[in-house]
Amino acid sequence: WFYESLVDPDRRRFFRTLSAAALGFSMLAKGPVGPILFVVILAVTFGLEPELRPAYRGGWLVGFLVFGLVVASWYLPCWLANRDAFVQKFLIEQNVGRFTGGDQAHSLPFLKGLPIYPITLLVGMAPWSFLLPKAWPRKPDADPAARFLVVWFCVIFAFFLISSAKLPHYALT
Repeated sequence: WFYESLVDPDRRRFFRTLSAAALGFSMLAKGPVGPILFVVILAVTFGLEPELRPAYRGGWLVGFLVFGLVVASWYLPCWLANRDAFVQKFLIEQNVGRFTGGDQAHSLPFLKGLPIYPITLLVGMAPWSFLLPKAWPRKPDADPAARFLVVWFCVIFAFFLISSAKLPHYALT
């Protein structure tokens, strides 16, 4: 939806609003990792796709409000009920702590954990994973939507690759 907001000026606000709602639900489901990765993807796309830069202007206010309302529907009551314990347990321990290796049950040293996700993807997507080299957009004039999806994949894959917590199914989500 966000990519559609970049390429369809007539429905930019509609697609940005849908994107914001989906991003809010991703935060409800998985915490702040969704919005953080989304911002990184937007920044990388902004840097790599100069022809899309003008489309980044405008239409953000409604999206921010929708995102805030979706997130506040659960975060606000939880914070009001638990205050600092909510921030400490959920946001810091469960989100930041897992990424940095605080979840000892799923943590691996960086070099030992490095091959887990590539192997999981190759095996989990077989036999289609063997067609990936042919599908990769190599040409500079490749479809911008394909390049956007490649950026999306690479940012998320890199994030989980450098994370200390390693669960094979993370690579497939």
